[in-house]
Amino acid sequence: MNLLRSAILLALGIAGLSTPASAFPTVEVTACDTLSVDPLRVRTTFNISSLYGAGFTDITIHPFPEGLATFFDCASPVGWRCDRHPSEPYLVFIPDDFWTGELVEGFSIVSNQAVPCVFMIFGHVVLGEEYSIQACLRCDAPVPARRASWGLVKSRYR
Repeated sequence: MNLLRSAILLALGIAGLSTPASAFPTVEVTACDTLSVDPLRVRTTFNISSLYGAGFTDITIHPFPEGLATFFDCASPVGWRCDRHPSEPYLVFIPDDFWTGELVEGFSIVSNQAVPCVFMIFGHVVLGEEYSIQACLRCDAPVPARRASWGLVKSRYR
């Protein structure tokens, strides 16, 4: 019985120390602009935030699956820069200072896909680890509908 109680207390202790899901970066697509049809070029604009997400040093974005999308250009908000190497398939967004997870608006990529699927890697200097997101950057995707959220407003007026 004591062993069972100890195991339960240990599990609760570990769960209490784990990082909440909201601590990880989130991506919100805000606009999709078709720049040309032949060849297809689409600018996808997005915001990134991370509640409690201190210490991210860069964001590397790869096309996913590899070879499907091609990145032609990128733009970054004030306080960030975007590095794009013509011989490499990925982009790197780097903050001028340490990014502590606050909302950053105005990232954009130009690709040959109307809905580019990406693999984003968030470098984390504090922990020496990385966090990643695999997602398709769709403009009009479903938004979670919670009390007093943008998703609730969208769900009412569709």
